Amino acid sequence: MWSFVGWGLLLIVIAEIIDGFAHPRGLRTMRGIVLRLLPVAIVMAGLVALLGSFWLSAIIAMLLLLSTVVGSNIKYEILGEPLVFSDLIVFISFLRAPKFYLHAIPVALRVALPIVFMGLLLVMVRIARSGDSDSRLDGVLVAFVLGVLSFMVARRATIMKSPDLGPDVRRFGLLSTLVMYSVRWRRERPPLPISPLKAVDAPPLLIVIQCESFADPRQLFNDTMEMPGLALARHKAILHGNLLPSGFGAYTMRTEYGVMCGRDDSALGFRRYDPFLTSDQETSFALPNRLAASYPDRVFIHPHDMRFYSRHRIVPNWGFNQIVGDDRFAPDAAVGPYIGDIPFGASIAGLAHDATKPTLIYGVSMENHGPWKSNRMGMASAADAYRAHLANSDRMLHNLITDLGNMRADALLVFYGDHRPSIPNVVHHKSGRATPYVMLRFVDGRCQATSPRQADLTPAMLHQEILAQLSNQSPQAANSPS
Repeated sequence: MWSFVGWGLLLIVIAEIIDGFAHPRGLRTMRGIVLRLLPVAIVMAGLVALLGSFWLSAIIAMLLLLSTVVGSNIKYEILGEPLVFSDLIVFISFLRAPKFYLHAIPVALRVALPIVFMGLLLVMVRIARSGDSDSRLDGVLVAFVLGVLSFMVARRATIMKSPDLGPDVRRFGLLSTLVMYSVRWRRERPPLPISPLKAVDAPPLLIVIQCESFADPRQLFNDTMEMPGLALARHKAILHGNLLPSGFGAYTMRTEYGVMCGRDDSALGFRRYDPFLTSDQETSFALPNRLAASYPDRVFIHPHDMRFYSRHRIVPNWGFNQIVGDDRFAPDAAVGPYIGDIPFGASIAGLAHDATKPTLIYGVSMENHGPWKSNRMGMASAADAYRAHLANSDRMLHNLITDLGNMRADALLVFYGDHRPSIPNVVHHKSGRATPYVMLRFVDGRCQATSPRQADLTPAMLHQEILAQLSNQSPQAANSPS
């Protein structure tokens, strides 16, 4: 027993060294050391209980920790953010759409990981059959005691009371941040429901489009790529500027939730990292639910598998009563790996043209989703492939402005990019996160830009501006309970 504890302490020191390599690096404080060490000790003891072998359990525990740190560092390099507890849910998304994630893993790791995994699995099975029973009992006892201790420490901890992910990893370490953020997230209380808004007299057709990875090429590449659709939209807009999403290169759901529900990071607290996980507790804030009295028809259109991010469950709870998924698009509508933005925009224009009642249409495009690489769209480089898709997104915006004019629509069109693309060695998270947004008001097909404004907005602030335009109030008044 004492030998087990002694060697365990040595391995915990090694684990502390491994955790110290997690980015962003800094001098770890002693206040987080217990929460850095306990998870490793619990995993190691649990493996001993399962396998009956101390040394094999120690090796596996160290490899798991090393994999976590390496994975976090890869994410930090690509997205500018270390691992957070909600990233564990990404594993489910990985199984559904591995192509979204595999490109981020270096080729050597893609080859080595399956080999190491299969080798360890074979060794585990063999040793588990002949494992020492006394060691197993020790493992059960230690795992139980440490589990209870970990629960008590986490519940009483006074560190990391508010989210500050990068600095918290630097101060307290990766493991302690993963543990404490998970605890804080579970203890966040849902907000009180907000009342639906009263019906608006003669509401305009409301179209909100979240365009995948839509960004200004001048900000991304410092080049002169023409964007006639964006230029026209800015010229005719009543409001335009930079959208300020919290994520770079990913985390569509953060931006989507902000525009849809209007709750900013300060209100979300630890829920900010994946607000979709708790969206069923906040459905009253969603645009369709708040505007149900004004818009009997509320359409969500997204040309991709609705199970991704659990939209098949979330979207109806938000108040949409019509859902248009990828099954409504012909195979020849694909441009590259995904449904093209031009046919996607044409579908939205068709829905607008056929509307017989006040209608809210919320579209989430897909064409310019990563990963970008050479030979995609027949292009020589990843950046050129991105530009080719971006031109199609811009054409979609131009076409929608033209279509709404031709159908003499009374409409409010909101168009924004969900996040910047992450293109290795081309677009880096340190270059910024802002994307464009535009808001256009059509009356009898003509844009009403008599008093255009330019402002930088968070996604939640854009939500408030939408409500303000519909009610002719200030954003603060429009977003208050009625």
